[in-house]
Amino acid sequence: MPLIDKDRLYSLPRDIAAEVAHGALFPIQERPNFEQIAGVAILFAAFCNRLQLDPQEIHSIGMKMLRDEPFHHKGNAQIDSLRDFAGLVLTNKNRPQPKE
Repeated sequence: MPLIDKDRLYSLPRDIAAEVAHGALFPIQERPNFEQIAGVAILFAAFCNRLQLDPQEIHSIGMKMLRDEPFHHKGNAQIDSLRDFAGLVLTNKNRPQPKE
């Protein structure tokens, strides 16, 4: 049985989740991307294991919060920034594009 209240997890405002995500992302942003993803992968696995959660379910929750949903009309700079980071929205038109 999970060691977390799933009702609270599913009802957590994405503003709060985005704030925590930024807090985790900020200290590692200067590291190479392969180090970032390896560290985040270990942290994600550790949290899922510690809290006895299904990683696929938790990933799905994160993607749902990150994607633009029709019922989310309120602007949120932190979510927008994370979407930009994920490549879901491009807010900085001058950012270099990946080469094909």
